[in-house]
Amino acid sequence: MFHKEIKRTVVCSPSTKKFIKGEDSDQYIIVTSPPDDKVLDLMDTMENVTCIGGGAVIDYAKIISKGPITICHPTTASGSSETSHAVYWKGKEKMSVKRFLPSNVIVIEESIEELPEDMLLWTKCDMIAHCLDVKWSSLSTPPSRDLADKALQLIELSDSNLSLINAGIIAGKAIEITPTTILHSLSYPLTGFYNIPHGKALSYLIPKLANYLGQKIPDIKYVDDLGKIDWGMVVERAYTYDKILNVNFDIDKNALIKILDQ
Repeated sequence: MFHKEIKRTVVCSPSTKKFIKGEDSDQYIIVTSPPDDKVLDLMDTMENVTCIGGGAVIDYAKIISKGPITICHPTTASGSSETSHAVYWKGKEKMSVKRFLPSNVIVIEESIEELPEDMLLWTKCDMIAHCLDVKWSSLSTPPSRDLADKALQLIELSDSNLSLINAGIIAGKAIEITPTTILHSLSYPLTGFYNIPHGKALSYLIPKLANYLGQKIPDIKYVDDLGKIDWGMVVERAYTYDKILNVNFDIDKNALIKILDQ
């Protein structure tokens, strides 16, 4: 039986597929949630990969691609298009695997005009958290701090979706130099154990830590309540990620619990 040769593999979400001009020989992989460890079965199996979507879509594409993603169209400010790793979940634990940087990053403006209001807020908080984690990291460098400041300034100056995505790209370049630390470590158990979306978890955490550190943050609407949370468990779980220790300020677990439970 004759099998048609696949020209390219397109990784997308249900809502972003329409922005890719397809051909008969294309195969589509539709991503509807953050990848779990099952995606590792497909690692390095696909050639000529194009992706369009947010962090989950891009991470999935990076994992399955034999080499660098051929073309990456980011639709959120996740910054995943600028990092040489991909995130997946193993049960309730966030995992990371070393991957390639995408070869070509191109924003399709029409694809970012339809982002729902809550997704806009969550991806904006993800971008802000990338910048703050860089600024608060003991591993930060002048170039990574400059990129973080530039991304934050871009958000302050403009509130357009395109500016948001561009800020996310800049912040992604920052975390490629200096990995995330305390904010992201604390967000993982909130997502893993309480199914709170990543950006929403960060939206709660950002003002709590910023207020403690006297850090100015963009004036946007942040989440002030996540419901009933066992903050002792969250903090203990956060400390299973070594990168939480890479902060340039002193704080212990009890103080952190108190800050988060206010």
